[in-house]
Amino acid sequence: RIRQRIEAFRPPDSELTDLRVTASIGMAVSQGAAMRELIARADHALYEAKRSGKNRLVEWKPPDQSDTGKPRNPR
Repeated sequence: RIRQRIEAFRPPDSELTDLRVTASIGMAVSQGAAMRELIARADHALYEAKRSGKNRLVEWKPPDQSDTGKPRNPR
């Protein structure tokens, strides 16, 4: 919802009516990880969101046996 609210924002200044703002977001859920590891996971997901295109949310997921270890679920 945060990403959608950012995208829907329209500045009140009439000179900026054509301005469009989007956000790429990487997130990770703690699952008992140390703070540095959690930040590294979110950072990895952020760069995956940026590689996937503008205005994306990517959640870091732990790799399973058939996975490459890359974040999944671009939204």
